[in-house]
Order: sequence, then structure tokens, then C-alpha cells
Amino acid sequence: MKKYSIAILVAALIALTAGSASADLMAVGAAEVSNSWTQQFNVNDTWVYGSYEGSNYENFDAMTINMTDGELEDPALTDASPAFDSIDYDDANYDVVAYGWNRQDVDFTLHFEGFMNDSVAFDLIVWDFIGGYYGYYRASGWATATWSGTAWTIVDNSMWLDQCGAPIGPQVPVPGAVLLGMLGLSVAGARLRKNR
Repeated sequence: MKKYSIAILVAALIALTAGSASADLMAVGAAEVSNSWTQQFNVNDTWVYGSYEGSNYENFDAMTINMTDGELEDPALTDASPAFDSIDYDDANYDVVAYGWNRQDVDFTLHFEGFMNDSVAFDLIVWDFIGGYYGYYRASGWATATWSGTAWTIVDNSMWLDQCGAPIGPQVPVPGAVLLGMLGLSVAGARLRKNR
């Protein structure tokens, strides 16, 4: 009869925690404090002297991001629309180099390390590819974005850089379900050891 009541107790504890925890969880190693957050941006309509509406001078072929305060998380840049042809995270001069031919209006998301109330800042430059046998990239617009921990300040030149919506922080699970499950399993284990 005791085994039957313990089985009912364990089943009740599992039923109580099943709605809030849907996977097995085991801590491995020491806990580390870490966090990250994201922000969507839009870079739009680079303008070059002598350009006209619809000309290729309003487009860019590469975009670089260099952090001046804070760090980017890996992957640093995601959800680009339209998508870039390639993204380089190993450049010696920039944290992110994104290549895409004739881009004009691009939404993208940056992933920052740390907490949302930490300050971050970065420089963004858009580049035009100047063709020919010895083709090269020429900077055609820049922006500096600074997050104070509560709001963005964006200074741009020859282009527009805007944040889209509010920053998105991490979704941290509430540990109550895990603690309740551990407590229940500890009690059930103690009762089993006691009855052996």
C-alpha cells in the first residue's frame, strides 16, 4: 500500500509541474551570469551628391559595423531583409561586414551581449563598389548609434539609420516550476529511501 501511495504522490507532483516545465532539466557546472538583447534597425536611402531618384548612386553594395562600446553576440547580425549575399565576422577592421549588391532599404537585427541597461555604441558605414579592373569600395554614408541603456541616439550622414520598435530582451524562464519539481522529486526520493 505504501508503494501505491508513493506512486500517486510522484504522479501528482509530475502532473502539477507538467504544465510549466516540458523538458528534463539538469544543471551542469557552476551558474554563470549572462544576458543578451536584440534591436532591429533599418538603413535606408543612401544619398550621394549628384544622385537622382532611382539611380544606382542611392544604393550601397556593402555595410560595415564596428562596435565602439559594448560587444556583439554571435551571430551578430540576423534577419536582414532583403538578405545580404554574405556576412563576414572575421574582418580585421570591422566587427561585421555584410555584402549585397545594390541594396537601398534594408531591415536587420543586431544581437548585443550584456544587459539592456548597459550602454552600447557602434559605427555603421555603407559602401559603394567602384567597378573596373582594380575595383574598390568607397564609403558613401555613415551613422553612429548609441544606446544609453534606455534610448537610442542616432547621428547619420548621407543615409538614414533608424531603430524599428523597442529593444527585445531575453526571455528568462521563471525557475519556480524547476524548483517545485526538484522539491517534489527530493521528497519522493526521501520517502522511497526511508521505506526500503
